[in-house]
Amino acid sequence: MNPFCKPLARSGWFQLFLSGLVLSTFGSSAEDKFKTDSLPLPSTLAVASGKRLGTDQNGVIRLCGPGDSGNAAVSQQVTPTGKPPPPPPPPTVLPAGMRSWECVPGVIRDDGVDSFRLEVDANGVVGQVILSLAAGSLAFVTGTNSQNLHDDGLNGDRIAGDRIFTSERIRYNGSSPFGGNLYGDPLSPAGILFESLGDLSVVETNGVTNRFLIGPTVGLLSTTVPLAESHQLASNVLISPYLVNVSTVFTNGRQTQKAIRAGSMSSMNGVTLPVYSILPDAFDFFIFFSMDHVESVPFSGSSGNFVAGAHLAAQVKYTGTGLATNNNQSGYFGSSGRLLGLNILDTATRGISDGICTHELLHQWVSFTSGSLGLNFDGSHYSAACSANSLVGGTH
Repeated sequence: MNPFCKPLARSGWFQLFLSGLVLSTFGSSAEDKFKTDSLPLPSTLAVASGKRLGTDQNGVIRLCGPGDSGNAAVSQQVTPTGKPPPPPPPPTVLPAGMRSWECVPGVIRDDGVDSFRLEVDANGVVGQVILSLAAGSLAFVTGTNSQNLHDDGLNGDRIAGDRIFTSERIRYNGSSPFGGNLYGDPLSPAGILFESLGDLSVVETNGVTNRFLIGPTVGLLSTTVPLAESHQLASNVLISPYLVNVSTVFTNGRQTQKAIRAGSMSSMNGVTLPVYSILPDAFDFFIFFSMDHVESVPFSGSSGNFVAGAHLAAQVKYTGTGLATNNNQSGYFGSSGRLLGLNILDTATRGISDGICTHELLHQWVSFTSGSLGLNFDGSHYSAACSANSLVGGTH
């Protein structure tokens, strides 16, 4: 099963891998394949080494985010080549001080015909939003490779004046070789590539220019890869083998990205409840990811922008890990008692790797030893002084 079944990633759509069954499709971590000087955390945001998950292919440090307490129809078949209409654009649903980008759709074919647009939610009044495509395999359908995005309701922009800025159509131009396996790993899917668009800048009304820590990325899918068959089970739920798309346009939107930035999964029942309303209570874990991306502005002011993965234990029904066994929030998320935990992976190459996914899954059981033993420093990661040699910290 390839994770790039179409249709994928319209505004407000989220993807879930179920029960950890597709770990092998993630391949090796991007940091295993790309060695660069890392972009350091600002000194005011420094964190202990156990929470660091290496760097992404652009050298940006990845952090493990905290979990929290969590206090918290008729089937319609869609043909393998069919595309349901995109949902209406969400209102500006971001908290103050946050912005987002999303490629719509999030994946295109490498045929030189399929195209997408970049949408940027400025979440307020700005002077300009500018996208300069890097010299590579992507190009605007018309015009130069540096263009202003627009919010006038024309040429693909969905609503005028909603402060969501839209680009001209962009497509694969065939100038760069396309082939091989994701991340260059033979155990990862063939014919799949994440491509960075280039430089995205937002010019404020006072002339200051802000950028995203993680720039926009689109998925490319080779024409040699067949599309996975999908089925629309409800207006907001589309499924294919191992993958569920859940639209949250009408329930406040962008749930996974807001949750990973806020360090709280209490709102994720807005994604899980629609799943349990249609599918059986048969899942041990949900693994969420999205093709949109949300950040606080400026990016250097929040450690949440650097978080690439997060975990929440929905229940503990075993002993010996150091966690209290009276923790059971599975019902809050719609499970009748089977669900163990929830995981969130950040966008594209930031989070979709075996190292980050496995790290977050391991947090269901480790590391919860007493801090007085000196083995961990924050209640869930082994300290650098510990010889555990674990994916969740320790000496490597």
